[in-house]
Amino acid sequence: MKRMLFFLLAVLPILYSAQAREVINLNRNWQFSYTSDLRSRSTVDLPHTWNYDVMSIRLQYNRGLSNYIKEVDIPQEWSEKRIFIRFYGINNAANLFVNGQYVGEHKGGYTAVTYEITTFLKSGASNNIWVRVNNSPQLDFMPINSDFNIYGGIYRDVELIVVDQAHFALNDFSSDGIYLR
Repeated sequence: MKRMLFFLLAVLPILYSAQAREVINLNRNWQFSYTSDLRSRSTVDLPHTWNYDVMSIRLQYNRGLSNYIKEVDIPQEWSEKRIFIRFYGINNAANLFVNGQYVGEHKGGYTAVTYEITTFLKSGASNNIWVRVNNSPQLDFMPINSDFNIYGGIYRDVELIVVDQAHFALNDFSSDGIYLR
């Protein structure tokens, strides 16, 4: 019993500090383009797929590239913080660019992915987030061929996570960085 009490007293401050992060939902007002012409955009809210009507009357759905673009204002007071972006689901593969710079790639439409984007952002300014999504058939990751629907799009929430310089790891398989063993 004493060990458990000691453990709880030791862990509670850590868990409290883990809550010392700001989480901003980015689901509203994305610019979407299903073509390579980024000038032909429509405004969408997430979650979104470009095959939303496939369950109604169409038997086939579109497979290919699309673009999601969002402008995000980064306050000057975040200049000493570390900033991450977490996608809870992008189907099926995605490339992330921030202010025109390549950040990374994620393959697999059924898992979350978190990127640290601190070094790509400009504090006190509007920043461009561009996600290039591809749901075309690809042989280098699962599922290759199955009964899974691969509708395409950013089909789950997107969050901006702002933390202090010292924080629990956020990009360890998109976990919250806390493990008890």
